[in-house]
Amino acid sequence: MVASRSPIIDKVDRKLAFSFGAVMLVLMLLVTATSSYLFIRLQSQEEDRLSGALARIIAESVSKVSFSGTYHARLFVEEIKAKTPEISSVSLVSREGQIIAHSNPGRNGAVLTGEDLAMLRQCLAQNSTVVGERYRNGGKEKVIVLPYGGGIDAETIGVIRLVIDVAKVRQEQRTGIVTIVVIATALSCAAVVLILLLSRYFGSAVKELAMQLQAILDNSPALIYVKDQTGRYQFVNQAWCRLFQTSNDNVKGKTDRELFPEEVALQFMTNDQRVMTSDRQLTLEEQLPVGEEIRYYHSIKVAVRDTNGATHGLCGISTDISERKKAEETLRESEERLQLATQAAGIGIWDWDVVRNRLLWDESMYRLYGIRREDFNGAYEAWFRCIHPNDAALTDHAIQAALSGEKEYGPEFRIVRPDGAVRLIQAAAKTFRDQDGKPLRMIGINLDITEQKQAEESIRLLNEELEQRVQERTAELETKNAELERTIRLFVGRELRMIELKEQIRSLEGTPDTEREENRS
Repeated sequence: MVASRSPIIDKVDRKLAFSFGAVMLVLMLLVTATSSYLFIRLQSQEEDRLSGALARIIAESVSKVSFSGTYHARLFVEEIKAKTPEISSVSLVSREGQIIAHSNPGRNGAVLTGEDLAMLRQCLAQNSTVVGERYRNGGKEKVIVLPYGGGIDAETIGVIRLVIDVAKVRQEQRTGIVTIVVIATALSCAAVVLILLLSRYFGSAVKELAMQLQAILDNSPALIYVKDQTGRYQFVNQAWCRLFQTSNDNVKGKTDRELFPEEVALQFMTNDQRVMTSDRQLTLEEQLPVGEEIRYYHSIKVAVRDTNGATHGLCGISTDISERKKAEETLRESEERLQLATQAAGIGIWDWDVVRNRLLWDESMYRLYGIRREDFNGAYEAWFRCIHPNDAALTDHAIQAALSGEKEYGPEFRIVRPDGAVRLIQAAAKTFRDQDGKPLRMIGINLDITEQKQAEESIRLLNEELEQRVQERTAELETKNAELERTIRLFVGRELRMIELKEQIRSLEGTPDTEREENRS
C-alpha cells in the first residue's frame, strides 16, 4: 500500500501515536511502580518470616546449651556469627536489657538503650517475635527480637536479638526497579514509533477504502444521496447526476423544491420528514418524472444520527423498478386472463409446499370443492378429508408415487362436498425437487369431469342400445332374406321347369312345321 501524503493525516497520525505512547508510558510506569511495591512488600514479609524462623532456631539452640553456663552461650553465638556472614550479630539479652552473650565479645555486659531497649520491652510484653528495620553504618539492617528461656522448658528470662544485614538485598531491589523502569520507558518509546508506523499504514488503508467506497457509489446503478436536516442535498452519486444531467456541485445545497416539480418535491419532503422523525429505516415506492415519462423507484431511507442520537440528516438509496413494474403489470394481466380461462373451463389450480405442508388454492378450487376460504386451513390433511372414502387409498398411493418419483401425479377420484354432493375430479400435477431429488413442492390442477363422465356414460349406454337394435334388425333382415331366398328359389325353379316344358313343347311341335316349309319350297 502507498503511504498517505496528506499533511493533515500525517499530523493526526503523529498526535495519535504520541498521545497513545504517552498513555502507554504512564500506564506502564504505574504498573511497574505498583508491581515493585507489591514485590518489595511481599519480599519483606518473606524475609520477616524466614528471619523469624532462623531466630527461633537459634533461640532453641542457645536454650539447649545455656544450661551449661554463660561461657558456652557466648561461644555458641560467636560460632554462629563466624559461620554465617549474612548475620551482623547475635546476642542474648536479659529482661533488664543487659547483654549476656554477644557475637562480638566486646559487647558482652553492655546495656541496651533507645530503640533496641524499646523492642526488647515490646517483645517481653507481647511474649512474641518483634521484627524491625534500621539504618546503621550506611546500611540497612533487619532486627529480630524473640523471647528466650534459660533452659529447656524454662521461663522467659530475656530475649535473643538477631541482626541481619539487608543492604545488599535492598540494593538489588533498587537496581531491579530501575531496570524495569528503563525497559518500560524503552518499550513505550518503541510503541510510539510502532503506532506511528501502523497509523500511517492503516491510514493509507482507510484512504484506499474510502476511494473504493467512492468508486462503489459512483458506479452503482442506484441513485444514492445524502441530505441535511433541512432537506438540502449534501451529496449525490454519479448515477443521480447522469439521470438528471447535472453535477454534484450544482445539486449540493439545493432542496427538492428547487430541483423538482412541486408535487414531486412535496412527496419527497414528506417521506424525508417521516424518516428523520422515526427510529428505523423507511422503505417505500416513489414516482419521479424523467423527461416525458414517470419512472418508479424503490427507495430505502434512513436517518443519519450522531453518537448522542441527534439527527443530522438522511441517506437514501433509490433503485429504478420501472421495468419491474411493467413486468408486474404484464404478469397481473396474464394472471387475470389465466384466471378467466380457468374459471370458464372449471379448472382449479393448487400449489403444495411439501416441506412446510402448505397448500394454496385459487378461487376455482374452492368452487370445485364447495368450501369457503375461511373454512380451509391450507394443509394436505384438510384436502384429503374431502376425498371419497372409497377413493382415499388410491389417491394417497398416487400422491406417494409422485413424491417418490415413480410417476407423475394424475389420478381420477371422487370428492364429497360439504352439502353431500359427490363430484368426479381429474387431477394432474408436476413435482419439483432439489439437487438431491428430495420433493419440495407440487403444482397441479383439478378439473370437475362429473358431467363429462355422465355424458360419456350416456353415450356408452346409447351406443349399447343402438348396437342391440342393429343386431336385432340385422337378425330380422337375415330371417327375411332367408325366406326371400327360399321364395326366389321356388319361383326360379318353377320358372325353369316352365321353360323346360316350353322347350319340350316347341321341340315336339317343331318337326311338322319344318316339313311343311320344305314342301312349300
